[in-house]
Amino acid sequence: MISLAQRVIHALVEMDRGDVEFALQDAAIAVDVSAKRMFPDLHPRNGSRYKRFLEEYFWVIELMAFGGIDIQKSSFASIPIPNVSKPTLADVIYHLVRCNIIHEGGLPENIYLRPDHTIHFAKGVLGLPTQLVFALLSAVVFSRVNANEQSQGEAFLSYEDTKFLIADSWGREELLKPLFEKHVKCRVILSDTSFKDV
Repeated sequence: MISLAQRVIHALVEMDRGDVEFALQDAAIAVDVSAKRMFPDLHPRNGSRYKRFLEEYFWVIELMAFGGIDIQKSSFASIPIPNVSKPTLADVIYHLVRCNIIHEGGLPENIYLRPDHTIHFAKGVLGLPTQLVFALLSAVVFSRVNANEQSQGEAFLSYEDTKFLIADSWGREELLKPLFEKHVKCRVILSDTSFKDV
């Protein structure tokens, strides 16, 4: 069986190769494993525990990929999701990214990854930063629920000039908290990203 640590390291290797969607698949599975560990009694139906894990670590995801956007309070309504009236980023990541990349073999046509740190909204289309992969991996590595995970080697995650050796970072949320408090000062809430016909 592939370990969680192997998934994370493999995703980083794929990112180095430029195989972003393969890396995203490994990251999505790593979140699944972590969510099951954190909320073992929560039924996985409709992605409830997956989304709960993301919400628990929105501060990590925001720091690593969405600096300046309060993703906990923002709405991502430019892309409709069946039975979800006001999609959050957790809804987008679970229903459109995770489910499609795992069950359909790739991202849907209306979701794409941008090479920069920006989000792109258009009617029926959403561009997410490639940094999302590193953000999901960071949520997994630094999550307290994965404190007993072990890995070796020199693989690392980074924020600006600060590098975190993965082998030394499992479950150590306290390493990232000071960076969030220092760098995430001004935050914007995206309240209406839907596009209406006029």
